Amino acid sequence: MTIERFDANERMCDMVATGALVFVSGQVPDTLDATIEPQTTEVLRKLDVMLARAGTNKSRLLTTTIYLSDFRHYAGLNSAWDQWVDKGSPPARDCFKLELANPGWKVEIVATAVRPGQAL
Repeated sequence: MTIERFDANERMCDMVATGALVFVSGQVPDTLDATIEPQTTEVLRKLDVMLARAGTNKSRLLTTTIYLSDFRHYAGLNSAWDQWVDKGSPPARDCFKLELANPGWKVEIVATAVRPGQAL
């Protein structure tokens, strides 16, 4: 089975795809001084781009794991999420609070999706 690695370096890659499965590593915002809603929107746009590169999209998400720097951001996260998520096929979703690697990041999102027309 072929394994595709996207944007790899010696330590890690941003995404791995094999067969029907696509694993997107934690995506974070570039705009460090923004509030949670614009940061979340930015990360969700990045997810759209990553998924498209692997031949899939948000309607084919299986799971997402969301890390917040502070649970006070939860409502703002949900506001941006609700505008973005495919309401006809939402993924399983987990959300945790933890200290993120960069103090300017308020959100990080990890995702797993399936590609159409591929065998599992």
